[in-house]
Amino acid sequence: MATTPPPLTTTPSTYHPVGGTLVILPQPDIMSYALRQDQFETLCDGEMSVSRSIRDACIGAIATGVTGLAGILLTIDWDLAEKQGRHPMLWVIAMCSLTLVALVYCVVESIRMYRTRGSSTYSRLIKTIKQYFGMP
Repeated sequence: MATTPPPLTTTPSTYHPVGGTLVILPQPDIMSYALRQDQFETLCDGEMSVSRSIRDACIGAIATGVTGLAGILLTIDWDLAEKQGRHPMLWVIAMCSLTLVALVYCVVESIRMYRTRGSSTYSRLIKTIKQYFGMP
């Protein structure tokens, strides 16, 4: 049977003045990392990059779908296509379905990004660090 190790910190931490500022001594069981402002901005971009990429790809798919639909609807001679046994309406339905799916997925990703930016633990941490760096 395993026993739990004793806690690493046995004395309370104290503040020591260093160069006109107060600094807390590092505790052995807490690790920290100094973060520069450019690293913080990279970290902020990284959190949303996947959602932003998906949203942008969906916008491209929507634009392509609308262009394809316009091309099909404006260039097909419907009577001639039906007489020849081609069924362009199936292609129109397929193109409309794909464009609609891209639109719905784009809206879902946009809502997800909005919620992540506005009311998540990520957004609260980002606001705190932005205040520390004096960023708007």
